[in-house]
Amino acid sequence: MRILFVLITTVLIVSVAYSKKAKPDKSDAFFKKGIELLNNGDNEKAIEQFEKAHKLKPEVLDYIYEIALAYYNMKDYEKAIEILDTLRNHKDVNDQVYQLLGNSYHFIENSDKALEIYSEGLEKFPNSGRLYMEYGLALVGKKRVREVIGYWEKGIEVEPAYENNYYYLAKYFSRTGEKIWTLLYSEIYLNIAKNFKRRDEISKLLYETYNSGLFSQEDSLYKVSFSEVRILSENLENKKIPFQMAFQNTMVESTKPYILMKTTSLPVKDIIKIREQFLKNWFSKKYNEIYPNIVFEFQKKFLDSGNFEAYNYWLFDVADKKEFESWQKQNLKKFKSFLKELVKSPLKLDKNNMLLRSMYD
Repeated sequence: MRILFVLITTVLIVSVAYSKKAKPDKSDAFFKKGIELLNNGDNEKAIEQFEKAHKLKPEVLDYIYEIALAYYNMKDYEKAIEILDTLRNHKDVNDQVYQLLGNSYHFIENSDKALEIYSEGLEKFPNSGRLYMEYGLALVGKKRVREVIGYWEKGIEVEPAYENNYYYLAKYFSRTGEKIWTLLYSEIYLNIAKNFKRRDEISKLLYETYNSGLFSQEDSLYKVSFSEVRILSENLENKKIPFQMAFQNTMVESTKPYILMKTTSLPVKDIIKIREQFLKNWFSKKYNEIYPNIVFEFQKKFLDSGNFEAYNYWLFDVADKKEFESWQKQNLKKFKSFLKELVKSPLKLDKNNMLLRSMYD
């Protein structure tokens, strides 16, 4: 699965991407070698290469940044801070400089200074999803949890394609009664994730959240509970039903064959059937016109093309590895067809195509 997944993701190097030159010079060669060493964990030798590049071109920010990153990797945060401080007024400064500087202060337990750095960074880069993410994480440490999700969702608003705000929001809502947002933020994350370890974590979380919502102990009537939002009046028209309630009602309707089952979890194949029935019911009720939703629209594309089952097994690939591997072995042609469609038409996120809770307020 790893080989197949690599085909549809971009390899992320944990560093600032260097500018491409028409004719690579000696400084570029040193820099490339440094990146290679850095990614292999040889930070000290990487520093030697970056310093050679820096000596040849002292004005290039990337060379200095990577030296700081190497010290950061070695947990020499004071040295990283010393270097990064010199970049705050650099003509080419970027949000990653402020991210690494703030993180360095965080690791020497100076959270107030970290927040100050993230705030300064946001003044210069107000559309930085990564800085909103870090600001939220810093507030977690200060136990200001109610403010945290606001920063992470603001991060999505200003930079929808940045992945890590979805990651943290998915985990946060899984511990609340509003599991619907774990389902939605998780699925977006899985479509744009570059970190394999985190992707596996969220794939499992998505599966577990479906089961915990389908067999909830909180709702004795239906057992199905993905939201705590309830209708207070029986006379509301469909268009006035809250999004969460529309989701809940449609999910209850879509899970009728499973409601009375004496179990607390379902295999992936049954979760897929429920998701397919939900999607059909959602669109037949025309909820898609009342509550536009990029996740459901993306799912519908695969349903229409015949690749919905494969798409779901890709999402839940680590939830039950044996089930996935067995299905994949028997449906390799289908899976390749799905991957081809996904590569050709991935989930695209921008300010005109995003998903936030505030859209349904």
